[in-house]
Amino acid sequence: MGGPDNPSYIPTIVTRAAGKMNFKERMINTLYYIYFKMAWKYYSEWPANKLLKKNFGPDTPHINEIIYNTSMVFVNGHFSLDGPRPLVPNMVEIGGIHVKPPRPLPKVNTHHRLNVF
Repeated sequence: MGGPDNPSYIPTIVTRAAGKMNFKERMINTLYYIYFKMAWKYYSEWPANKLLKKNFGPDTPHINEIIYNTSMVFVNGHFSLDGPRPLVPNMVEIGGIHVKPPRPLPKVNTHHRLNVF
């Protein structure tokens, strides 16, 4: 998505650092950051790209091109719980949203056209 991701001031999910981090906290945070980036590539990005090319053909764009071309992302987080962090305009925090269980769709008469707009 192209959002800022800097371990010098944005804590990873496993560190307990909040607010300003001292040098040791930043170093530990950076090591976790590197580990998670490598794990992401190995366990998520590369297999997803392989699956994408297998199912949609070898000319399919790389998974990162598709990710960076996403129009909007809803993030399960909120600054009041996770601390403030910079986000690009197309990332919207909706942490704490409660989704009701789905209900069955109403039966629609196929002989009549439903105008939604």
